[in-house]
Amino acid sequence: MSSRIKRTKTLQPAAESSKQARKLIEVVPDGDVLLKVGQEAEALDIRVSGLVISLASDMFSRMLSSSFTEASTKVIELKDDDPEVVLDFCNIAHHKIENLDHCNGLRLLKLAELADARFCERVLRPWVATTLYSALSALEKWERDKTDVTVASELPWFSNSMSYSG
Repeated sequence: MSSRIKRTKTLQPAAESSKQARKLIEVVPDGDVLLKVGQEAEALDIRVSGLVISLASDMFSRMLSSSFTEASTKVIELKDDDPEVVLDFCNIAHHKIENLDHCNGLRLLKLAELADARFCERVLRPWVATTLYSALSALEKWERDKTDVTVASELPWFSNSMSYSG
């Protein structure tokens, strides 16, 4: 007589079943700190250098060199932050400027808010100044020669809807 084992389906709680794997971005592949940023579908895990972000931000410096849990786990949870903006900050702090060609005016505003909240204005200041200088130079060129409408379209931080009406 053979015995059959009947397997029953176990229902997972809604929170567990809706959990998606977080996307890992390695700004520094051998980095020693993991930033867990955002929630749900847009959440990112960002691997960075603890030394670099400590030099870039007083807040991160305190978190990684004190009795905070983050100092021993090397994991920093930033659930309420915008993952893409934190990724931009990490790219700027680690001099990965080639990854920032998508920044627009709204993203610059969000970077300024992040800099204020995370005490990292000094690391962003040179990048923002260079970016704004480039934008202003291109606008001045466009103003001088309004027949060249391609100048404005080459600026990634301006809306695609910007058009010449001359």
